[in-house]
Amino acid sequence: MKFDESYELLADLYGDSSFPKKSVDKLKNQMKQTISFLEQGQRDPAKVQKQFDKVCITAAGAFPESRTEVQDILAADVLYILEWFEIDLDVEDAMRELKI
Repeated sequence: MKFDESYELLADLYGDSSFPKKSVDKLKNQMKQTISFLEQGQRDPAKVQKQFDKVCITAAGAFPESRTEVQDILAADVLYILEWFEIDLDVEDAMRELKI
């Protein structure tokens, strides 16, 4: 199943000039890799979790000073992805590597 092409990943980060575009692009690329992984039909819970761990580790590294704000913004996108692909994973678990 293909991901919703009309959904804008990280729109709130791109809309806020306090977040460097290069860093947002880096996070978006990691998210696209996770989406590609899911589009291939991968549903193994451990492998799916590992993909979301990579997203969160990228976010933590790209925005170390703004983790709380990024966590809130990223959670909406992660939730959308989980629901789109009907992944039975709680958003808090999916984002465990970004917990403050």
